Amino acid sequence: MDHHPHLDRCSVIPGRLPGRGSPWVGGDHARKHPHRSAYQHANPYSNGDKTQIYPDEGARTEPYAHRSPGGDPFTGPCFTVREVIPFTFSPDNARILVRSMAGVQVIYLETLEEDTFLQAPQNVYYAALSPNGETLAWSLEDYTIQLVRIADQAMLSTLEGHLDIVYKLRFSPSGDRLYSTSHDSWVRVWDMQGNLVQSFQPVSGEVLGIGISPDGNRLAAIPFDGPVVLWDLVNNQKQADLISGTGGYDTSDAVFSPDGQYVAADLATGLFVWRVEDGELVWDEPSSTMTATFSPDGRYLAYSDFALGNQVFLLSPDDFQTVKF
Repeated sequence: MDHHPHLDRCSVIPGRLPGRGSPWVGGDHARKHPHRSAYQHANPYSNGDKTQIYPDEGARTEPYAHRSPGGDPFTGPCFTVREVIPFTFSPDNARILVRSMAGVQVIYLETLEEDTFLQAPQNVYYAALSPNGETLAWSLEDYTIQLVRIADQAMLSTLEGHLDIVYKLRFSPSGDRLYSTSHDSWVRVWDMQGNLVQSFQPVSGEVLGIGISPDGNRLAAIPFDGPVVLWDLVNNQKQADLISGTGGYDTSDAVFSPDGQYVAADLATGLFVWRVEDGELVWDEPSSTMTATFSPDGRYLAYSDFALGNQVFLLSPDDFQTVKF
């Protein structure tokens, strides 16, 4: 692997600390997944020893060493921030965006320096970047969503309507719609002027994760309990229940393959992959998956397993053979 010239050793990027009384995620979700700490519920990219949250002090970093699965020191490019929740790259691949309770850091990869920091007016629960990289959406502790223009940090609009914390935000592939989901059981659809376009309840109860198909015609919804639901966005109706696996947690996500043929979801009982056309389960792995994503060319599905030290695995959708690294 070619190393980035400015990433020859692990760098530490100053993070932004949340205020006192940072919210914790626990309750039923913590009891459902006792192997996850409250911090790991709220911060899916934590490996449990890099950063800890203290209710009265915010976050602080403990000393740690990067090591490979075999135990040898990791010498590839890496960096960490005080609160480790990177959530997307800019469309030009020059920057990475990192979410914290206090706001969003935009880090320039060439120098590993902060390019921009967008200060949030309240604690941030989730954030998403529009496909063109110009607009940031974040959800706040008062259940609202804000659209922020990254270029000048101007707040474009405040979206109101959810009755509980918004835990997932997804832009449509065309970038003209924003999908939000909350513990209030509703999925809401907004235009870029902040107007509510549509609301629907794809599952019974809380909606903990969503994914949008590449053509924008389908949505996969993960409930707290029960099967993943495939929702027809064109006709606004359920297309299918994706049987096997049951329920998720606040870090659960659904992701479609780039060609739209498959949908994967990391659930409470493992990682599952279905064929979209007929809803057939084509692969499953009983793992403690923290995140999953398809490569842009669709050749691999990458996922991590918390119980195995956050090892990352590559799955080929063509033959469903797994390569560990």
